[in-house]
This record gives sequence, C-alpha cells and structure tokens, in this order.
Amino acid sequence: MPSTPCACGQPRRPNQGNCRRCHANEQKRYRQRRKEEIHHLAETIERILQPHQPTREHFELKGAGPWVEFLTTGNQRISGLVIGFLPGDHVRVLADSGYLHTIRLDQLAGQSSSLWSRIAAS
Repeated sequence: MPSTPCACGQPRRPNQGNCRRCHANEQKRYRQRRKEEIHHLAETIERILQPHQPTREHFELKGAGPWVEFLTTGNQRISGLVIGFLPGDHVRVLADSGYLHTIRLDQLAGQSSSLWSRIAAS
C-alpha cells in the first residue's frame, strides 16, 4: 500500500508523518521558539532579582533595619533578614528557620532586637 504524501506533496520519511524538508522547517521553528522562551525567562528572572527602588525607599523611611520581625497569618512572630525588595511594597525575608517569605511592608513589626543581639553576641 503506497504511503500518503506529506502536506507539501513530497513523499514522507519512513514511518514518519512528514517529509525531510518539512521536518527540518518544523525543527527550526521549535528551536527558535525555545530560544525565545529561554530569553524571556532570563529577562523575567533578571527583572525579579533587581531591587525595586521605591519599595527600598519606603522600607528605609520606616526606619527598620535589615533584621525584622513580622506576624504570620496565625499571629506567630517570625524574625529574619531582609534580602530583597519587590514591587508593590513587598520585601523578601529569609527567616531564622531558613524559609523564604514575601511580606508586605505594613506587616513588618520593626527591627528584631532579640535576634540582633543574639547574632551580635556570637
């Protein structure tokens, strides 16, 4: 039984759905999309990792130091180190426990003097 030709009219490759030329064009489009996707992700990561200057200024106006305390939704007090500034008045905090939290500036309780004194003592 003769195989059906490719969409372009050429004979198909053995056990495949398209001819050699159509397959090559399809692979070129796939590789180009992949490059664009990687480039887009790299730009997104770069944008996220850059500190957001207005948030940093609001944080500094609050008078908080790099060590802060904040309340979780369960009213548990957690202290940690501010490691990043995000848009929308959010900061990234690395907690004592090692977990990373994204906190609004209005949730910060101020400088964590107990943690600060423990670190200074060590």
